[in-house]
Amino acid sequence: MNNLQEKVIRAMVDMYGFYSIEELSEMTEISISSIKRSLKDITKFIEDYDGKLLRVPKKGICMVVTDQQRENILEALDSYANGNPESFYYRKNYILDILFNYPANYTVQLFSEELCVSRKMIEKDLKMIEEYLATFHLELSKVQNQGISIVGREFDIRQAIVDTQNKKYWKHTYIEELPQELDYRISKRAFTYFSDYYSKEDIMMVQEYLADSEAELGVVLVDISFCRLTEYLLLTKRRMEEGNKIRNKADRTMAKLVDIQGRFPCEPDNKKPTLIKKWEYSTALYPPNNAFTSDNTFTLVTTDTFMLGIYELGPGGVFAPLDIHPGDESYYILNGPVVQRSGNGQFAYLETGEGLFMPEGAWHCCHNFSDQKTRILYFITPKAWDEHIPPAVIPTEEETKFYKGPNNDNLPDMRGAIKDISRQGCTDDIGCWPVDPAEARKTGAVYAVRDFEKLNNVHGTTHPMLLRFITSNDYGHFGEMVLPAGGYGPRCSDPDVHKGDGALYCVDGPVTVNLVDAEESFVLEPEDTFFLPAGTKYQLVNFENKPVKVVFAITEL
Repeated sequence: MNNLQEKVIRAMVDMYGFYSIEELSEMTEISISSIKRSLKDITKFIEDYDGKLLRVPKKGICMVVTDQQRENILEALDSYANGNPESFYYRKNYILDILFNYPANYTVQLFSEELCVSRKMIEKDLKMIEEYLATFHLELSKVQNQGISIVGREFDIRQAIVDTQNKKYWKHTYIEELPQELDYRISKRAFTYFSDYYSKEDIMMVQEYLADSEAELGVVLVDISFCRLTEYLLLTKRRMEEGNKIRNKADRTMAKLVDIQGRFPCEPDNKKPTLIKKWEYSTALYPPNNAFTSDNTFTLVTTDTFMLGIYELGPGGVFAPLDIHPGDESYYILNGPVVQRSGNGQFAYLETGEGLFMPEGAWHCCHNFSDQKTRILYFITPKAWDEHIPPAVIPTEEETKFYKGPNNDNLPDMRGAIKDISRQGCTDDIGCWPVDPAEARKTGAVYAVRDFEKLNNVHGTTHPMLLRFITSNDYGHFGEMVLPAGGYGPRCSDPDVHKGDGALYCVDGPVTVNLVDAEESFVLEPEDTFFLPAGTKYQLVNFENKPVKVVFAITEL
């Protein structure tokens, strides 16, 4: 058998019924004449496994085999490919093995050198690998001269790994001595295969777990189901130990905020630049004890230095009781209008695109008086909550101010504490916007930041980008980045780096985040977030024919 015959037979194995040589040629990208010349050898190969190749005029050809014969033919093809570097299937498995298990910056050139084939051949292989990965809803991220990686949901990645390994590693040489306590449903072949990837201890632990589950449920799994579950649980354990957790829309749960506080999307001692897709956000009801007066909260990032999230209120909704944080909180209204109530008697009416600054210790809640769902992007730093979520002590109605409140006269008068912020700002206001933070924290005054009240500035001189601060003080900085469209080539912002942790939320995209030193890039679609640990050098790149906009949340510039 040669590589051409291997490719044609693999296509035949995947097809049922009659098909023409022309269709086979189109599927395999092998000429009709070459296929015709190979049919004699292909027929003999199929007959060696007790199958038949029928050729019927005007109908075409058809491989007649049983399911077992089909499996035997595939095993023979895999055995050939595993020992033949010239086979596409050998290269496919080699490349996938690297990308799944060793996510370093492998380039086309590096694959070309290691597999001793041309760059053109590797690029062709990658195109076919892309098509294969697409069946699992995965994509290849390829950055020229930088690296190749597989991107997608962890659940889909696990399915692809199982499929790839099953096709590649069902060997014909077996471990001779099996553990005495091995379940009878795990064959010598299966145990040999498992042992290539997992320890004997893990294999025995998983089989014991499955046996206990069978006893508890009152079921007995057939051989193939027992083996497949064993394999998937082994893979799941290994991937979780490597830090790969399933966080996707299908498997997202309403979690307690305390369970993820300070640890999403990464642990405090293992921070790394991370793209968080909108379906990966952790969700919760807040406050958690009464759904009728709770908002729907989506946690985008929560670290030891800040929290970034979105909460939603249905038409006519309110979250209650009042909330408080041991840090400053800022809003960006994604979908308004909303009315923010402060315990001191301030009420802010906020439209889409406007902002709000609430200093540390300010009691607040939010109302939706519209007929549409409202959505608010919030940024809290340096700390969102203490050990109590929600707060352990909440003021009564008598301790807050509102229209004809029963105890308004006994509460402080706020008229002299609220400053006028309707003025033009300057660069020197960075770090002190919209007001002096210490004064605001002392008085408890909150500030609506209208669109015309945002602090405007420009980042970069070579490739200028518009910055519009909603909040800028000693705790953190929050606002908009607007990158215009390009011309000759894409528009790129000047590279930047921050002393503190930060995040970018895509409002109007897509926009590409390029990690300058790491030579990696990530595409943010609208509603995606990117976590930037302190010291990460990055720039924004706009490949679109329109301006793009992200909201930035940075703990220290």
